[in-house]
Amino acid sequence: MTDLKNYAGFLDGFLISPAPFRLMNMTMSPFSTEDAFVNRKLWLKNKVTSVDTVEVNGHQGTVTRSATEALSLALSQLDLVHDSEIWIETTTNNRYISSCVTNTIERFCKWSRNHTEKTVAILVVHEFGFVYPRMSDLVKLNIPIIEDAAYAMFSTGKEGMIGSWGDYVIYSLAKMFPMQAGGVLVCKNDVLLHRDMNLDESQYFSRCYRRYIGQREDIICQRIRNHTILKGLFADMGFESRFHPEQGEVPGAFMFKAPGYNLAGLKIFMQSQGVECSVFYGEESFFVPCHQRMEECHLRYVADLVKWFSIS
Repeated sequence: MTDLKNYAGFLDGFLISPAPFRLMNMTMSPFSTEDAFVNRKLWLKNKVTSVDTVEVNGHQGTVTRSATEALSLALSQLDLVHDSEIWIETTTNNRYISSCVTNTIERFCKWSRNHTEKTVAILVVHEFGFVYPRMSDLVKLNIPIIEDAAYAMFSTGKEGMIGSWGDYVIYSLAKMFPMQAGGVLVCKNDVLLHRDMNLDESQYFSRCYRRYIGQREDIICQRIRNHTILKGLFADMGFESRFHPEQGEVPGAFMFKAPGYNLAGLKIFMQSQGVECSVFYGEESFFVPCHQRMEECHLRYVADLVKWFSIS
């Protein structure tokens, strides 16, 4: 017999597991369907006949299709051979590194989590908007530094603003703004314009960036607010926040500790409800969105899904 209810459960005013084509859609990016049409209007209104660059945190940058493409463009500027190594450092220094990063490096050379005699450059990942704490120590090594600030465009640490130390800095537009794609590469010694992108694409990304960068202060305030709300909601369920933002840090996600919890199952369940999320592999932690487009009702929905999974 057909299930006439057509959903799995009801919790705090939310339907759990409705029909697949009626799912919520909450991603790590603030993008929604309507933004695609808004962004097209920006491109149509501002079309010009020259290649654009953009300014990020006081430095001129080249727009790319993604942060991954920006990383590839940076690596192409280094003197790399097959046995060269990129030394990867991260904010938490655990073993979690996105495959987007490692797969891109492997197109050029090898990578390592340690400084060796084969190290040619250092890739520093400011994870989820939280600043790597020992940048000044890395600068003293006099090795080229690539800062991966995909989630950290607006963050500042105790030693300065993101992008202050790297010879190259990569940013993701899609992780920060309501955009489907886009990245920026800043090269401290030059502005790189040689990339496989036509004029229309370049202008699309640069025009969208110029529109949304004007919302910088609102984005910062809302992300910090949302992280604080989620921290309280998850504390009420017995989960501790993995990160505690320091002055100047702007969260790119909310992560909570969950020792002994079925995080693999939680990931499957949350994604089946339309929420982009994942396990922070290498430790028993889990992350969910907290971008500027999320209101308190959205945050409560995310927390309620975790609650439902816990009691079901």
